[in-house]
Amino acid sequence: MRTVTFRSVYEAILRRHGLDPRAPLPLDTLHAVVEHINERLRFAWRYFEFPELTIIEERAFRTIWNSTRQFYRVGANGKPDELFYIPTMSYYVVRSDATSDPPPGTLPTNTSFFSPLTPVDTYIDLDQTCQRPIGDVITVWNSNPRANGTCPVVVPHRISERGIEVLGFCGSTVFVKYRLRPERFTASPYIADKQYNKGDLVYFAASGECYVALTSSVNQTPPNSPSYWRQCLFPEVLSSYVKAAAFADGLMESDPSEKDAALLGSRSNRAAMALAEADAYLERECDAIIAGGNIYRYRPFGRGPHGYYCMCGYAAGTAVTTLTDKCFDGAASVVMTPSLNWEYHPEITAITGTGSDKLVSIPTVAKAVNTMVEIVISVGGTPQRQTWRLRSGAAAGGDAGQAAPLDYDPTTNNKHWERVA
Repeated sequence: MRTVTFRSVYEAILRRHGLDPRAPLPLDTLHAVVEHINERLRFAWRYFEFPELTIIEERAFRTIWNSTRQFYRVGANGKPDELFYIPTMSYYVVRSDATSDPPPGTLPTNTSFFSPLTPVDTYIDLDQTCQRPIGDVITVWNSNPRANGTCPVVVPHRISERGIEVLGFCGSTVFVKYRLRPERFTASPYIADKQYNKGDLVYFAASGECYVALTSSVNQTPPNSPSYWRQCLFPEVLSSYVKAAAFADGLMESDPSEKDAALLGSRSNRAAMALAEADAYLERECDAIIAGGNIYRYRPFGRGPHGYYCMCGYAAGTAVTTLTDKCFDGAASVVMTPSLNWEYHPEITAITGTGSDKLVSIPTVAKAVNTMVEIVISVGGTPQRQTWRLRSGAAAGGDAGQAAPLDYDPTTNNKHWERVA
């Protein structure tokens, strides 16, 4: 998936408003811009079946058993927990008359604690435990739609308060194509020594990105702590639309001090032009996907002209994820990964030397090759923006466009900085 930095989006919007994004800005202004970004991103995210934002997964109708999970005689809904056991491809329920809750690791085939679940109410929770959250459901199949030699049938379904209701189906699992939930962003900066809890959002200025907390933590710097933080990724395909549309939303905000009718009319016209520009960006991206052979359509309950239809050889969406008892909570809850990691380092004032204000002082052990950093340094007394990329191998001696990081090691950290034009 191709991404852009969150900073590049909100800075572009601020510049369109005539504001300097590097100057101190009122928090109210930043929060208003971010609110518009989130609203417009959510709209565009759901506007079309963008391939980068969809996934196909095999799903069971209940939580999947694994050896570390605790199940209860009285669960969160006040009833015995129900579960799916992969080795037998069967469903079980905790016995309400068991002497105690089954200890973690107790096999569902142990009749002292579990009994077979029959019949199975075939629904899938949109926020199923240890699975990726489901956004908008697109299609449900009875078998893997990308497996060679198979003929998957589209299964009728509907959305209810319980999630995806799969209708008239007698199998153990289904394959669901769905849109990932839209990412969210924030202007609230990361603060060291502050207690963060799961789900908290922060903005980390050094990288220009937002991060969501995967678990509780203190003093775990987001870019360097993937076990505690996940980067919120901004899809490049939607960035141009969001910049123009969020700018238009800002123009349409009321200002009690502005009474001049001509200025108000000018603002309204500018907002209308920005919205037209945004719509054109979105239509262009959709047209490009359609021109590439993709089709976006819904058929009620998977019915074709003659009932349910079979899709032999149909390869839909991205690679299919099949069932596993591994918990997908945390870093794996979203399958998107950035194509490049961009970082902004305002503290850097020179390339080489000692001290924390030098490019070579940036720690690189935990950074991936191709990480891009932006810096602004003085060249002949004039500020100059430069971009450097982390490359494999040792820096070439005598080349001013390459620099060896201070933590370089030919065996354990064989990387160098290279300037990008």
